[in-house]
Amino acid sequence: MSKIAIIGSGIGGLAAGCYARMNGLESVILEKADKPGGLCTSWGKGDYIFDGCIRHLAGLKPGTPLNNMWKDIGAMPSDIYFPEELVKAVDEKGNELTVFYDLEKLEAEMKRISPEDSKPI
Repeated sequence: MSKIAIIGSGIGGLAAGCYARMNGLESVILEKADKPGGLCTSWGKGDYIFDGCIRHLAGLKPGTPLNNMWKDIGAMPSDIYFPEELVKAVDEKGNELTVFYDLEKLEAEMKRISPEDSKPI
């Protein structure tokens, strides 16, 4: 069996180790820190927990490379809910503006509210 060394046990290093094993390679992962995970870890300070991994959720939408990687290595814990709307604002007259994550939907919503601004939108 061929052997490889992987430097760093962040997301990339851990995934590289999994892919190596999945492809018949023996691997060793070398890490300078006291625990694996790199920037994808959490740490405590007093009564608070800081989650450095939460920023990676943006890359977990189905069909993205990061989502595919997590599925490949068996680390996707469950389906994740991705809402269509970031926020909905309603004024005192009941007029609504929905800010969608999908740029085409957001464009249509902005044009619905202000058709005279269609060109700059």
